[in-house]
Amino acid sequence: SGLRRYGDWLLEQDMTWCYREYRQRLQMLLHRDPADQLVLKCPEHLWFLDALLEVFPDACIVWTHREPTSCIASYCSMVSLNLRTVFGGYDGPELGAHITKRFHQGVTRAMAVRERVGDQRFFDADFRELVSDPMGMVERINAHFGFNSSAAGRAAMTTYLETERKDALGKHRYDPARYGLDSAEVSNIFADYIARFGLR
Repeated sequence: SGLRRYGDWLLEQDMTWCYREYRQRLQMLLHRDPADQLVLKCPEHLWFLDALLEVFPDACIVWTHREPTSCIASYCSMVSLNLRTVFGGYDGPELGAHITKRFHQGVTRAMAVRERVGDQRFFDADFRELVSDPMGMVERINAHFGFNSSAAGRAAMTTYLETERKDALGKHRYDPARYGLDSAEVSNIFADYIARFGLR
């Protein structure tokens, strides 16, 4: 499809100029609401870490690692909502194969950047530990990068974690089989990544 071809083309582009524009937008926001530190979440940075680090050489990157089959199935489930809305349906196994390929490209590219620049700008967060002990994970991230952990910050996080979510009843459920995902096959594709970050 045209979207897939565009995605292939995008992965071949130098995204440095995009990150320069992104930095300008952040500077505009900070001009109105100054802050010493920004915490930004965007999984798509994975595919373009080289450009990100070129423009933000002091960036501290928290890379959350999750067993690939579950991660891919979850992402397929979210993408499928848009596909059903826009196109009226989708081919589950075809979507699973496409997302598997894209995620493999992402982790392969990101691991290559780390080989080149070193690990000092990265903190590896195991998804299971993040879910089971989010406060402890934040403390470890702060310690790793030398950030101060304030009482006010801990209190705000405690309040957030103890507040019942409005979407608590709408749990995100997904079945890898719906997307043609076989755990053994996916594990084989991502063998280097799984071994590197201990995702057994």
